Amino acid sequence: MLYLQEHVSCRNYEQSDTPTIQYFRAARGESWKSHLNDNKIIFMIEGEVRICFDQFDEKIARGMMIVLPGGCDCRALAEKDASFMVCRLRNNLQLCEHFSLEKLYKSTTGIGEKHAPLLINAPLKAYIYSLKEYISDDIRCIYFFEIKVKELFFLLRNYYTKEELKQFFSPLLSYDFFFSDFVLKNHHKVKNVKEFAELANYSISGFEKRFKRVFNISAYKWMKEQKAKTILHEIHHTRKTFKEVGWDYGFSSPAQFSDFCKSNFGAPPGQIRKEIMREEILSGK
Repeated sequence: MLYLQEHVSCRNYEQSDTPTIQYFRAARGESWKSHLNDNKIIFMIEGEVRICFDQFDEKIARGMMIVLPGGCDCRALAEKDASFMVCRLRNNLQLCEHFSLEKLYKSTTGIGEKHAPLLINAPLKAYIYSLKEYISDDIRCIYFFEIKVKELFFLLRNYYTKEELKQFFSPLLSYDFFFSDFVLKNHHKVKNVKEFAELANYSISGFEKRFKRVFNISAYKWMKEQKAKTILHEIHHTRKTFKEVGWDYGFSSPAQFSDFCKSNFGAPPGQIRKEIMREEILSGK
């Protein structure tokens, strides 16, 4: 790269530890966890990583890509030496200037909602390897990254079917993407519907009406379901004690937390964790 010093000293040089596009390597057995503030696409270049969030728990191998929705807690384990590219989706998500994710949601019917990875085809593979070259040369211009994200979506729009893209982007899709994206990224910050409405600058009634239109469920019931999903994720994928999990989610006593688990999952937390461990041993995970 020519004039490197001019590039890195420019005010548009992305200085943060979480740039829009980033390359990672992980040794076999390495694990990490994080709360995702942004929607992300992970491109597996080499190896294999097991990724867990919400109800998703799968191995993503070389030549695959997956969407991780902002607002969720994610855990990952490198089951083989791995390298992968991360693309953070921070701006308006458009497959092209005239085809938004809302249009993708409306244009396909009868497609399952199961979140599914995609295989990286030849055009995407060339795109990813060009990104790797740019990053190795320390190109981190904010505006260049914005252009590359637009290019990514253009390639997705042109080289994958709408049905494939709907399953790929399923955690992000609704007919009102901006509102659903706000909800998914911020629900962990609030304790109740009133706080959520205030965060969104809505009256409670206005927030509940828009929420019901977008998610086809009341905000209260949805938040309760998300709490249950997150707690089950903690029981399944962490080594936290049940006292710690209960305290983190506002339960006043271990007995109250145990009753919550029985009501929502059909068993106390200890039994759930034992059953999960037994299933993992039998499956060889």
